[in-house]
Amino acid sequence: MNSKERRQQIIELLEIKGTVEIAELAQRFSVSDMTVYRDLQRLEEEGYLRKTIGGAIRNIDFPVGGESSYSRRLKTNWEEKQALARRAVQYIEDGDSLGLDASTTTYALAREIQKLKVSDLTVITNLISAQLDLSRNEGISSISTGGLVRANSFSLVGPVAEKFLETVNLDKSFLSAKAVSLEGDFMDPEISEAHIKELLVKRSQEVTMLIDHSKFGKRALNTFATSKDIHRLIVDDKTSPECLDRFRDQGIEVQVVPVQKLN
Repeated sequence: MNSKERRQQIIELLEIKGTVEIAELAQRFSVSDMTVYRDLQRLEEEGYLRKTIGGAIRNIDFPVGGESSYSRRLKTNWEEKQALARRAVQYIEDGDSLGLDASTTTYALAREIQKLKVSDLTVITNLISAQLDLSRNEGISSISTGGLVRANSFSLVGPVAEKFLETVNLDKSFLSAKAVSLEGDFMDPEISEAHIKELLVKRSQEVTMLIDHSKFGKRALNTFATSKDIHRLIVDDKTSPECLDRFRDQGIEVQVVPVQKLN
C-alpha cells in the first residue's frame, strides 16, 4: 500500500468514526508511528482533519463525505499555495496591520502567520477558517469583517463587511485571484467577493498577490485590481516567464518560488 492509498483509508475511517489514533493506524497499516504522523500532517494541511495528542479528529469545517467546493479548491495545487505562503510570510513584521482575503491561498498564508513569534500583529479577514487558526496565537489580534456567510467558501461578504473595511487603514494586504489576464487584470467570478478584495486593495499601503500558475491567462466576470494597484507578485516556478516579464516591465516586484511536490 502506497502513501496515497493509506491516506485515503484514513479519510474513510474519519468519515465513519470521527477520530483516529496513531498507534491504531500504525498497527493497521504495518508502518511506524512517524509514518502515520506524516500522513496526518499532510491530511491536516489539506483540510481533512486536526491533529490531537496521539491522533486526529475529523475537521468539521471541511466535510469528508459531501466534499464542499471550498475543500476541493483547497486541495487543488496545495503544494504551490503552501510555497507561495511561506515566501509571503517573510514580508510580515511584528506590529503590522494586515488584510487577508477569503481565498484558499491566503488560508495557507494564515496557517504560516499563526506560527510566527509575534506580540502585536493585527489581521483583518473575511475568511472564517483563517480566523480560527489565527486565534490560536496570543500575539495576533484576529478581527472579523462581519457580514453574510457564504457557505461554499466560508467567507463573509455583503454591506456589513464592506462598510467595516471602508473604515480601516492597513499596512499590507495579501490576496489571490481566480483569474489573471495577460493585461494585468486580477479577477473573481463572484461579485460580492470581488468587492471585498477591491476594498482590501484600496485600504492598504502595500498589496501582495499570491497567484499559482493555473490562474494566468484566464478571465472572470469581475475585475477587482489591476497591475497598477499591486506592489508585489508571488508566483510558483511553473508560471510562464514571458507572462511575468509583463509585470516586471510595469515596475512590479516579482518573486518566483520553487515548489517541492509531495508523494
